[in-house]
Amino acid sequence: MNNTVPDAKLKRLGILGGSFNPIHFGHLEMARAAHEQYGIPEILLCPTSDTYYKNASELLPARERCQMVREAIRPYPYMKLSTIDVDRGGYTYTCDTIRDLLPLADELYFIVGADSLAYMETWKDCGWFLRHCIILAADRESTLRREAARHRQLLMTLYGADIRPLAIRSFAHSSTEIRQRIREGSDVSDLVPPEALSYIREKGFYLG
Repeated sequence: MNNTVPDAKLKRLGILGGSFNPIHFGHLEMARAAHEQYGIPEILLCPTSDTYYKNASELLPARERCQMVREAIRPYPYMKLSTIDVDRGGYTYTCDTIRDLLPLADELYFIVGADSLAYMETWKDCGWFLRHCIILAADRESTLRREAARHRQLLMTLYGADIRPLAIRSFAHSSTEIRQRIREGSDVSDLVPPEALSYIREKGFYLG
């Protein structure tokens, strides 16, 4: 797999990590919003390595998840696949991703769901990566905004974190739910990008 990285150092670079098992419209919406709202010229989508899940049987091999991402982002020239976490192997830690990507841009923007702020303090080397990147927190559900704001303030106070809001269109479906719907034979064309869905159907993923 080729690790796609910017051709030259950028002023701003966005990072969206995840298992992408499978990639869905919620992921693309977060990347689109970051690009448009913060003028980030490139957004890297970074699939996790094969050992990310405790139950590895639920996780497609990295090469297949990377190919799904590659197919899904074809219509979006500012979105790029990065295999940096896959190539490193082992468990995927945000601090390692940020450390490896630091030389590529003046500012790194790490994109997460606002719900992640509640447990971000437990992440490995939390203080370090919060000092070295800007967090874009996407509000997936309006009911979580007050709680997210509380955790945002806590992280800012404790670590001097730079956490900014990312407004996105609501997407209430998880990859777990999408896999279940595929197993049941339900239509997921409104949840999964057509390019990725064609690849899923071609390979027969998530049916077993």
